[in-house]
This record gives sequence, structure tokens and C-alpha cells, in this order.
Amino acid sequence: SYLLEQEGRSALLPGANLSSYGTVRDIEKWRQRDKRSAGRDLINFETWNPFVGNALAAGLDALRTLYDSNPDAQSFIYNSVHIKLTGLRRGIQRYEQALAATLGDLLARGGDGYDGRGAWIDAAGLYLARSCMEELLDAIEQGAVTTPEALTERLRAFAEHYDDYARSWALDILARRLGHTPDAAEIERAVVEGKAAQQELQRLAEADRAFDCSFDMAVGYGLDAATDDERKADFRAVRGLE
Repeated sequence: SYLLEQEGRSALLPGANLSSYGTVRDIEKWRQRDKRSAGRDLINFETWNPFVGNALAAGLDALRTLYDSNPDAQSFIYNSVHIKLTGLRRGIQRYEQALAATLGDLLARGGDGYDGRGAWIDAAGLYLARSCMEELLDAIEQGAVTTPEALTERLRAFAEHYDDYARSWALDILARRLGHTPDAAEIERAVVEGKAAQQELQRLAEADRAFDCSFDMAVGYGLDAATDDERKADFRAVRGLE
């Protein structure tokens, strides 16, 4: 979300970054910058994942509850920040799209037999079901895991089945949204809707990119440039446009 100052007040634009090119650029650059060949770190680069998905679901619930509390209001207050009705509605739409994209992406992968329901954590870059981390901590306390190598193997085993755990999480969230256990047709529909949501968010991000990469945004570039062409060349180089 964007937190801004408007008319002397703190104002929130919920979910604004979900369609921002800056967000897409940040997500892409970390994978591109990882040039390590040792391969010892277990890191998830997936855009759509249960850790962020839980935050999306919580954010969506908060926005819907806020709107339902006073549907006729033109502005709302949440944790001391102001949200305009238009921003609240757009935020609900963005969170719905992002959550649908997450569910569709995760349901399209993985298999059965693993339980990734509930809370997830970011374990130094590895998205991990909280229940799995608790099992690992119990194993350490009980003396079943006593060496760094054994710890790494436990984490690696989870990483290898990340898709399976993530699909279990997505199935649970979908079931909650539907109010019943989804059948095969409903799962397939969620996958299709997820792809459509991803495409729409990508379209919005590309539109934002066109603005973000326009020369109207070249303020502060090429400070030592002698000509306007040099300033534009500096802007293109920094933004990775050439």
C-alpha cells in the first residue's frame, strides 16, 4: 500500500503497489542479481506464495470489514490513517486479483500428501509453513537434529516439496472462500481465474511502466550532463532501458 500525506493527514491507498511496475521490477531483479553458483542457500523467488498470500487474505478481510461497517461513508479510518471510498474499493479489487492470482498459480502445481495449511513464515528467504518450522524446532530440542548438516537436510526436504505444501495451503484458502471442499471443476476454475488475474495485474503494471520509464520521470538524472541527450542516456542506463 501507499502511505501518503494529504491535507495534513496520513492517507492510505490500499494495494496500490500490487499493480505498480516498481514492485514487478523489484521482484525480478533479485532473481537476476543472484549469480551464485554454490547453490547452498534455499531461497524462494516465487511472486505468488503462501507467505504473501496470507497477508493478502488478511488485508482483503480488513478492507471488506471496514467497508461493511459503513457502506454509505465516503472515507474511512483504519489504524489512525484515512482511506477514501474510491481507494478502498480499488484496494479490495487489487487484493482480490492478487489473491486469485496466488491461488491459481499454486493450485496448478504440486501434489497431495503434504500439509501446508495455516500460517507461513519467511525463514531467511525460504517460505516455510509455520507447522513445519515448529516440528523442526521440536526435533532440535529433542536431540533428533544435532548438526548443521542435519538441519540443512530438513530444510532442503521441505524446499524440494515446496509446491506440494503450497498447494495444500491454496486448497485450504479456496475451501474457506467457497464454504466447502472444492471439487476438481472448482479447482480448475480457480486456476483459470488465477491466470486471468495475473494477466490483468501484468497489464496494469505495464501501463505503470510506460509512465515510470517515460522521460517525464527523468528528473534528477544526468546532473553533470552537457546536453539533454546525455541526460536521457543516463536515465535509460539507470532504468535498464538499453
